[in-house]
Amino acid sequence: RRSSDLGEGGAGAGAPGAASSPWSRFLLQYESIVQTGPVWKRKGLFSKRRQLILTDTPRLIYVDPATMVQKGEIPWTQQQPVRVEIVNDTSFDVVTPGRVYHISSDDSTTARVWNDAIEALLRQQAGGS
Repeated sequence: RRSSDLGEGGAGAGAPGAASSPWSRFLLQYESIVQTGPVWKRKGLFSKRRQLILTDTPRLIYVDPATMVQKGEIPWTQQQPVRVEIVNDTSFDVVTPGRVYHISSDDSTTARVWNDAIEALLRQQAGGS
């Protein structure tokens, strides 16, 4: 993992500056960021600010943006793909066989944008277009 300065996320795969994104240090070799953005990840009664990173392998990683420490990864394999359920404009759930991850944001387009990005990778993974 490389270190870099803390800055704004949002660089997608192939976007100018994607390689110099502060989030690129969390990527595996030959992996690119498809979507990234600040979210609230809720577990139980508490929500924590996280940077959610979707990669092209595909992986969903969440990072503490204050400490720049990876806090976890939402398990996703071809045998056990994730499922997205939109709760409302700002909230969505990422459903895995063992757990439901509750994600929300201050942006009213967040749920749809993340759903579309994850669904596109799921279609690619299944061999669709």
